[in-house]
Parts: sequence; C-alpha cells; structure tokens
Amino acid sequence: MAMTTRMIRLDRLTDAQRGAWRELAANAAEPNPFFEQQLLEPAWRNLRPRGLALLVAEDSAGWSACLPVQHVRWPAYAMTGWNHPYAFLSTPLLRGEDPARAAEQLVAPFRGRRTALLSLRLVGCGPAGTALRAAARGSGLTCAWGREIDRAAAWRHDGEPRVPLSARRRAKLRKQGQRLSELLGAELRVDERAGDAAALERFLALEAAGWKGEQQTALAANRAHRAFFLEMATGLAAEGRLRLSTLSAGDDVLAMSCNLRSGDAMFGFKSAFDERYRRYAPGIQLMFETVRAFHAEGDVRLFDSCSESDSSLPNEVYGERIALTSFVLAARGAPAELTRSTLQAGIAARARLRFARAAAQARARADRTQVPSQ
Repeated sequence: MAMTTRMIRLDRLTDAQRGAWRELAANAAEPNPFFEQQLLEPAWRNLRPRGLALLVAEDSAGWSACLPVQHVRWPAYAMTGWNHPYAFLSTPLLRGEDPARAAEQLVAPFRGRRTALLSLRLVGCGPAGTALRAAARGSGLTCAWGREIDRAAAWRHDGEPRVPLSARRRAKLRKQGQRLSELLGAELRVDERAGDAAALERFLALEAAGWKGEQQTALAANRAHRAFFLEMATGLAAEGRLRLSTLSAGDDVLAMSCNLRSGDAMFGFKSAFDERYRRYAPGIQLMFETVRAFHAEGDVRLFDSCSESDSSLPNEVYGERIALTSFVLAARGAPAELTRSTLQAGIAARARLRFARAAAQARARADRTQVPSQ
C-alpha cells in the first residue's frame, strides 16, 4: 500500500481524523499517552502553542505514524518536534505492525526542507527508538542520539508480585503508617477516585497547598494549566484510563497520585501530599501501595514513574530503571551550527539542565517533603 505524509492543523481536525488518531494510539508499537488525542488536544486548546500541527503518515488502512510538530524561528525557520510542560515522553506513535516503515515515512519530510530539527525524548531500546534510528541512518540526514536520564520504573514479571523495598524500609513505613493512623483516629485506606469530579478539585487544592504552590508550579497556579488538567483527566476517566489513587484516614486526604493508562503501560503524571504530615511519609505510603497494586494487575506490563527526581526513594519503591534517550535529527541543508558534534553537545547540555533543575527543586523542598513528584 502506498503511504503518504501530510501536515494537519489542530484547528482543522475532523472527527474522522480523531478516530484514526485514536486507533493508531491503541495499536502503537510503543505507548505514549502524552501524544494521544485525549491528552494532546486539551494541551493545544489550553496551552495555546503557536504553529502546532500533526505530522501524519497514512495509507489506505489508516494512520501509520503521528507526531506533533511546531514551526519556530531558531536558529532559522524550522520545523521541530513539540513538547509541552506536561509531556514526559516524546515517542512518536508508530503503527505496531510495521514501525520501521512508519518511521521511514515520518522522517521523509525532513529531507525536503532546508531547515528542520526533530528533537525527541524516548526509550532508547524501545521499538520506536530502534525504528527511528534505522530510518535516520538511511535518510542522509544529520542525526545524533545519546543517553539522557534514567528514571524509576517497574516491570511486571511472572510469578509472585514483587516488593522491591527492603524489609527494614517496609517495617519503617508500617510504623509511620500506624502512628499516622493513631494520630488521626482512623485506619489508613487507599481508594480509587478517578470518576469523582470533586476528587480532581481536591487533588488540585492538595498540590497547591504544598511547595509547588509556593513556587507557583502547581497546576492551579495557572488558569490555562488547570483547565488543561481538568479536561484531560475528565476525558481519560470516562474511558477508564485515569488512576487517581487517594490515601485517606477518615475524612482526611493525606496523599493523591494521578497516573495515566496507555495500552499495556501506566505512566505517572502528578502527585501531591499533605505536608503537615510529612514526618509520616504519606506520599511514600501511597507510592508503595500504588506500585504494589500495579504488580497485582495482570494486564499492565510497565509502570513508568515519569519522575525527574534523582532521589533514591522512587528507585527503591519501583525497583527498576528505564533509560531515556535524546534523539535529534537535522535536515541536510540545516545551518552549519547543527553539525553532529553540536547536536551531541546539545543532548549533553539538556541532560545537565534537567539534572540541575531536579537538584534545585530537591534543595528547595529538602526540609518539607519526602516524595518526589512530577
């Protein structure tokens, strides 16, 4: 079947195209909820990026690849991959039955442009990354890739559910939980509240009451970001793909975590806890119970924390790591600044910047929090 590539503006997207987009995401070689229609359209409507469009490869069977791209003016007029503040992965959606062919078609438009820069953050050993590297090698484009960050993750293994935490750490958590229960006069419990609109508002309030509220990085600190979250979360909850886990004692909400389901994987999005009880580690209590529940589910193989923190706690709780790779592709006619060595240097610089930001956040909340969150 002949495959073609075209650009589709978000403001001209039809219902039929939305359906093709959803079908592609449901059958993608590698899941990525951040580039799905149910999350990306709310981000576009509320965050209002300029020049955003979908780069789509399709044939008679439907869409085979989809990637949000943006036209910018650096270092010259260029087409780049788009990442919004709440996209913790930029893996393109590639049709699972033939990701190599889909990747070839996806990078084809970059060969015909004088200035084009594609910068993605993806799982280096995944099928999408493998397909993109192969397509780049045969394209004649300037490309570079390098390891950027390892972040906490968990894979479901056959056999008994895994409990990565040491016996000593679990005992300490149990003791903290018992003391918190005694303080509040009620047993701790974990509930799922994804279908409760009031719970979404409660999550926003809980996040804003903590250090993120003070630093104006909470979702509720920005009207557009708040609207994006509510639209996205409500839509995914209606499809049964939102997890809003809540740790409570009686009427007291102690911690909440928001996670997204895509295909056979779960992705961390946001978490918050009541900092008045930080000495009892409510955030870690909930994280532990959430990961333990993941291992008990039979149809989810991966739980990506999407955490940017270098803290050892999520590594202990999740038990494993996932390696993210920066993939950069530049058109052959791109300015001389975009040489392979410069691209590699850019990858290293971005990794250092992310580490510096994570370290700064850790220092800012060192005396206030014990759970790293997105």
